[in-house]
Amino acid sequence: MPFPRLTVLLLIMPLVGCADGGRLARQGQPSPSAESLIMLDGMELPVTTLLQGSVLYHRNDCRKCHYSGARGGSEFGGPNLVDDEWFHCDGSINGIRSVILKGITKEQLRGTERSPDRFMPSAAEMELSDADVTAIAAYLYAIGQLDR
Repeated sequence: MPFPRLTVLLLIMPLVGCADGGRLARQGQPSPSAESLIMLDGMELPVTTLLQGSVLYHRNDCRKCHYSGARGGSEFGGPNLVDDEWFHCDGSINGIRSVILKGITKEQLRGTERSPDRFMPSAAEMELSDADVTAIAAYLYAIGQLDR
């Protein structure tokens, strides 16, 4: 399975000194550590949070419904998570967190073009911690920003 573009970018940024626009590398200082911070949706998060989000997204089978690139359209009917159209939240990190925490019930899908036999389990059902939920939400938000 290929890495999403953001994962590759985040893996190499510290190696080439890009996380700070190359400023440190130009000054002869060591490149940023793995704990470099990134600003997303008004939140300052460690880069490792996004990497963890990618791992959790793929490990917890989110890709089954939303595909590896979170573009949706699979046989399981998960929506695209990298476009501007959000069905159950506003697309912010906190909005995405809320959806992951609560999940999506079959009742919420009734009357939509998506299969009413499908649903999205809650964070509790997937045994995700609060930090896991934040990591997945930040990852989804970040990869959505790449396509805009």
